[in-house]
Amino acid sequence: MLPRKFTYRLILLAFCILSILLQADSLWSSQQKKEEKKKEQLPRFFLGEIIVTAEREITSTTATVDEISSEDIAASNATTVAEALRLLPGVDVTVGRKNEFSVNIRGIDQSRIVILLDGMPIYEPFFGKVDLNQLPIENIAKIKVVRGRVSVLYGPNSLGGVINIITKKGASKPSTELLTAYSNGSTEYYQLSHSAAKGRFSYLFSSSLGRSNGFPLSKNFEPAQNEEGKLRNNSDYSRFNIYGKLGYRPSSRQRYNLSLGYYRSEYGIPPDIYASKPRYWRFKDWKKYYLDLTGRIVVTQQLSLQFKGFFHKYNNILDSYISQEYQQLDWESEYSNNTGGLILFSTYRLNPHNTLSAGVNVKRDQVNTRDDIGYPWARYRQTTASFSLEDEMELARNLSLVGGASIDLLHKGDMGGLAASGNPSLGIRWEVKPHFYIRSSVSRKTRFPLMHELYSTNYGNLDLKNERGMIWEIGGAVVGYSNLSLNFALFWNDISNLIDLVRLPDGSRIFQNIAKARMRGCEVSFHRGFGGNLSLGANYTYLQAKDLDLNQYLPFRPRHKANLEVRYAFAFGFQLINQISYGANSYYYSGVTRLTLPSYVVWSIKGDYPLYGQLGVFVAIDNLLDQNYQKEYGFPWRGRTFTIGGKLQF
Repeated sequence: MLPRKFTYRLILLAFCILSILLQADSLWSSQQKKEEKKKEQLPRFFLGEIIVTAEREITSTTATVDEISSEDIAASNATTVAEALRLLPGVDVTVGRKNEFSVNIRGIDQSRIVILLDGMPIYEPFFGKVDLNQLPIENIAKIKVVRGRVSVLYGPNSLGGVINIITKKGASKPSTELLTAYSNGSTEYYQLSHSAAKGRFSYLFSSSLGRSNGFPLSKNFEPAQNEEGKLRNNSDYSRFNIYGKLGYRPSSRQRYNLSLGYYRSEYGIPPDIYASKPRYWRFKDWKKYYLDLTGRIVVTQQLSLQFKGFFHKYNNILDSYISQEYQQLDWESEYSNNTGGLILFSTYRLNPHNTLSAGVNVKRDQVNTRDDIGYPWARYRQTTASFSLEDEMELARNLSLVGGASIDLLHKGDMGGLAASGNPSLGIRWEVKPHFYIRSSVSRKTRFPLMHELYSTNYGNLDLKNERGMIWEIGGAVVGYSNLSLNFALFWNDISNLIDLVRLPDGSRIFQNIAKARMRGCEVSFHRGFGGNLSLGANYTYLQAKDLDLNQYLPFRPRHKANLEVRYAFAFGFQLINQISYGANSYYYSGVTRLTLPSYVVWSIKGDYPLYGQLGVFVAIDNLLDQNYQKEYGFPWRGRTFTIGGKLQF
């Protein structure tokens, strides 16, 4: 940890620099008319993105970045954000103990990844994760995944990277879309959206409803202690979502967005099929309310300002039952949690070859929880803040350098204590030839303990240290050459003070800093278009993820993972998409004994056909070969699943 006086001085310096840049907002009133008369071309701007400069997003310059478009999402037949991510290199999607999709990036789990919606953090404050089932896939314009040198402007807790989910905005002409889909297990999904723009205003409204009796297991599944087969026990759900976005653009240099949403669900949590004492849990009620406000002002050609404010509230009730009949209640826990914050960014172009960005990111989490009906409520709160500076310089015509540093703070509220960490990063990019560049970067990142790791009545530990990560990467790409895209990266991540739940000699369990971990490997991805009708994409990831203290592989991280996608559009309008995923053996441990989780191959296929006018129909088969596989021990995933549906636009 940095000395306290030095830390405070750096904070003061960062704040002063940001304040100076923010003062330039006063130039707006005097220069607006002059600037509006100029016929300059303003930079293209995606409202959800965090950082925009006059020329490019500086977060992308020296990092590994993948973008998934709305067309890619539709082609993959994804019904959740997590499923849309499953074919990316370096990304692995699992479903485990809480029946929630969880994303790993380069072996680093989701609690160490920053997930954003239109640039604002989304997570349940006590457990520090977000269930990616919550987000209607049809509202998404694109998903951006950043790995390697994540910008310091994102703040702490981004050891694994950043996933930014960017929603659609109101269409220039009134547009209405209706989607329906039906799958095995009496699974139904309905979604209605409408958007339009008039004058300076635009809006988007969307509502969706999904329900299911559960997902089917493979016919090759062998009955286990807590699972007989066919439909997975306790995997049913009911979900309702409503979302609205209002945009206001008073001029070409100002833009504001207000988003409101409500999500409610009830769902079961399938038990570990092998557990001697399985958990019979159900979320009786899971609610989320959210309000987001964003704005951007282009003050001059050199200076732009952004702000993002958010407030998210969660009300959840978790029931535990005595037996698998789910009739006699054992206990009922409740959570009433909220998180809110403010994000400020300023980007200033010092000269044609140098762009400076400064940011302040403050958020406050509050948790109210009780373990059972009639128990007293426990209340916790904490504040996280980050002050950051980042500079992008063009050293030569084909050589650029990005450097930055942040001071990240965690205040533990009523529990007292202030944790501070300084996190620098540096990246370089060299354009060797017009279609070929290489890059290299190194950064230090901090992950603060989650609230349940600190305050849980059963497992919490107020003495936990911050996790520290050193993130190294070298990579490059061939782009825009004969419809070819080729990307590669070598990565090396060292994490110290890794936090995990450990069992003490007396049988109790507690969170402790237990280990040093290392994740290293490589990624290669390839995409080629052939004449507009045929496209081919493939990627491969090698990962070695180890606990260095115990000299053991981290569980459920396959060493080899590969994906293949082939799309073909027929002349009469029918489009066929084939996707194949392969995961090699992974390991887990029972005591000191290493056990193996077998490899798997999953083949999925989808066909789209424009039936009449704006009416389209589709048929999809996931896990065509009916592979019986697990990504986490004791939690088998779905077997062959048929889906039919239609989409009407008018």
